[in-house]
Amino acid sequence: LALEAEGAAGTGVSRFVASAYRATHTAIDELARRFAAPLAYEVATRETVVELDLANTVIPVVAPRGRYPVETYVNGVPEAYRREVGVLKGLVDAEAPSGDLEWHPAPVSPEDYASEIGLWRQQGRTVVETIAISEEDSVVGWTCLLVASDSARPSRIEGTFVSAAQRGNRIGAAMKAANLAVAREHGATRVRTSSDDANVWMRAINAELGFEPVEFEAVLRKERPSA
Repeated sequence: LALEAEGAAGTGVSRFVASAYRATHTAIDELARRFAAPLAYEVATRETVVELDLANTVIPVVAPRGRYPVETYVNGVPEAYRREVGVLKGLVDAEAPSGDLEWHPAPVSPEDYASEIGLWRQQGRTVVETIAISEEDSVVGWTCLLVASDSARPSRIEGTFVSAAQRGNRIGAAMKAANLAVAREHGATRVRTSSDDANVWMRAINAELGFEPVEFEAVLRKERPSA
């Protein structure tokens, strides 16, 4: 499959990225040795996938330090906030630890934001977003959870981000706790998310909220040879 994907890639593609999931770190190492290396892929980073039994969890009430109102919306934030939310969404991968992947900011326009919400709704998902607002009425934090259309499958957290200047004020924990409470009201029973093993801050928040490791992910990278 990896080779087929490479062959179908356009001429503008300069690298290939793939993910693989295993039950243990040892299995990840074996995957890298037996599969990735012969195909010229290397492990760019590792993530831990965690899951929360939301149906049976007492969600803590977490208050941010300072005046940062936390607001939760279902199936789209108000239009007045969409441009700022799009900027934060575009920074999630760029600013979080990601090994050798070197992601760049990719802001999401209000139009693309609306299209994305529409697509998720067509798929039967409920979109739960929580934002944090500064005293200047600017969006300084965002998190999003997609409630699964099938209750037998886990819901997933799409992303979480707090602006650099406001970090250290418990905004991330406050948003995620509020978000989970509303997601449960809309049918979420199990929630999955993952974070880079170097992202000690997000891993600590997830552990505080009751998430537990269920599997491990290797993100594989291969540079495309120059013509």
